[in-house]
Amino acid sequence: MTAPYNVDMDGNTRGGDGSWDIGAYEVGTGTGGGSVVTVSPITQNASDVDPNTSGMQVYTGTIVQYSGSASSSNPLTWTWVYTVNGGSETVFQTGSGTVPSISFNYTTATAGNTYVWTLRATDGTTTSQSQLTVNVQNPPVAQTGLSFASTSGTITSPFVVGSGYISQPNETGVTDGRQCHVYLHYHQRGQLCDPSHGQCPGHRA
Repeated sequence: MTAPYNVDMDGNTRGGDGSWDIGAYEVGTGTGGGSVVTVSPITQNASDVDPNTSGMQVYTGTIVQYSGSASSSNPLTWTWVYTVNGGSETVFQTGSGTVPSISFNYTTATAGNTYVWTLRATDGTTTSQSQLTVNVQNPPVAQTGLSFASTSGTITSPFVVGSGYISQPNETGVTDGRQCHVYLHYHQRGQLCDPSHGQCPGHRA
């Protein structure tokens, strides 16, 4: 077959491996032939802590195992790499033959970072890869009792903060110079306590 019909869309010689392949591309192992490298999706053994967010979400302190495979009719070289927040690639592990699983420890220093893991394989002619995006979050803080940390808040008048409490002193409106202040405090879930009316165990007056 004469030019331009003797080569495929990539410039590989048609029939270079002894057979004429169907389609726009020549696939084979002989000199001048193309090749196909297949890389599986990357899997992991950790739970997604926020499945409503795209990508994979993990907490700091989690050791995640990543797995994948690659195949070709030719010998393969594989590489596990990752980027952090869109930075340059870091080679985690490389080798040839069967692709092994790898493990990565997301320490507290990784909180807030986005990792893109890539499994890349090549037979020297063709390169293929698959990727997985992982976002790292701080785990929620375990709370005891009714004390908990607020992510944000603003205390405005007539409420005041004192001795670890939020309160509102309400004047009665008496006109003889006296004042009566009532302080309301929460002690248990669903219980509102008024120290000015009877006993209130554990209240602060």
